[in-house]
Amino acid sequence: MLWKRFLPDLVAMVVALAACPVLLRLLPGRVFRALILGGAALFTAAFVVTLLQAAGLDAAFRWLMLSGVAFGWSLIVIFTTGMGLASRRVIPQRRQLLTTAAMAAPAAVFGYGVFIGRRQFTLKEVDLAIPDLAADLDGLRIAQISDIHLSPFLSRADLQWCVAMANETRPQLAAVTGDLITGIRDSIDDCLEELRHIRADAGVFGCNGNHERYIRAEAYTADRAARLGMNFLRARQTTLQFGSAKVNLAGIDHEDNRWNYAADTKGLMRSGEFNLLLNHNPDMFPHIAKQGWDLALSGHMHGGQINLELANANFNVAKFSTPYVYGTYREGRSAIYVTRGIGTIGMPVRIGAPPEVALIRLRRGPSTPALQAL
Repeated sequence: MLWKRFLPDLVAMVVALAACPVLLRLLPGRVFRALILGGAALFTAAFVVTLLQAAGLDAAFRWLMLSGVAFGWSLIVIFTTGMGLASRRVIPQRRQLLTTAAMAAPAAVFGYGVFIGRRQFTLKEVDLAIPDLAADLDGLRIAQISDIHLSPFLSRADLQWCVAMANETRPQLAAVTGDLITGIRDSIDDCLEELRHIRADAGVFGCNGNHERYIRAEAYTADRAARLGMNFLRARQTTLQFGSAKVNLAGIDHEDNRWNYAADTKGLMRSGEFNLLLNHNPDMFPHIAKQGWDLALSGHMHGGQINLELANANFNVAKFSTPYVYGTYREGRSAIYVTRGIGTIGMPVRIGAPPEVALIRLRRGPSTPALQAL
């Protein structure tokens, strides 16, 4: 169903390219012309590369995220062209007001994302139907916190708020799915000191994200967490008992090698138990599903962080690197929940993708196709 995944992007590309000649007339000058034509070439090339990568023809393009920048360019072209055409239809006295409004609107939206949207923490409750779920696991509550990115843009007080939100759900199991910090100057110790206050009957378990790997702190994080009573699983599993039912809980460090996805999960599954995997990167879900995992919990994509929803279609940068951006996805009998997380990366802004603490409730039921949130 490749065409469905990229139909919104294709429409945006066609509209933006069609708008370029109009915009060139509205904004004369060499600089504007270079920006518009250069952006058009970049977006077209990036879109083609995205299609190739999605089709499995070239999975090694590391600069795929440039397509997200190019996609943003297309939206700006469409918006600017529309406002430019609209301003030509009004009397000169009002044209300046319209131009000012066109310039102020993006700044207002961005300001909201920085000062309000970034800290608008929500509790996302998800009832997840699992086929043939053991009766003693029906209603099992799992609290998930991910992509914390404790840094100048997410304080310990913010994290304390999210921990309290998780505790209010009275979870039976708690999962931390990676990216405790952003960079080497951020304190993993401070983050773990706050996470230790999560209360869950079976305990707090976690996995490392790509930012722990970037600063080579995966072993340190697991060791420090263990000293504080938490268990970060690094290609390991443990068995949890809930009544007469057993949960095989496993975790792995972040993986991004598309040629060898899910290599660390081999041998971690247990027959006759509910197999639950904590992994930071949701892009490996098809490989996890082939192995037969019942459920995976992931993060990493921040729900796009800046997401624009138009006509039931979502536009964001993250979807250029994976189809698993936010929400519940299914493949066969396997399911994955991808949380938006609570922190930010790059720009300290969230628009259309509010930060969340997730509460997943397992429910016994048939496997049904999930609606992809993004």
